[in-house]
Amino acid sequence: MIEPLFTIMTLQMVVLAQALDLREVKLEGEESRRMYEIVRQHVPFVERDRALGEEVAALRSALKNLSATKGGL
Repeated sequence: MIEPLFTIMTLQMVVLAQALDLREVKLEGEESRRMYEIVRQHVPFVERDRALGEEVAALRSALKNLSATKGGL
C-alpha cells in the first residue's frame, strides 16, 4: 500500500529539482541541499525530453533506503 506513495514522492522530487534548476534557485537549507543533491545524483537535469524510468526507479530505491536507515525522510 505504501509503495505507490514512494513513487509519487520520487516524481514530485524530480519535478521540484527541475523547477529549482530552471528558476536558478539556490537552496539555503542544509537538508534541502542534501536532498536536492541525492535527486540530481540519480536524475540529472533534463535538457530534452527523454525516458526517465530507470533513473526514477534508482532514485526511488535510494529514497526508500534512506527512509529505512534514517527512520524517515
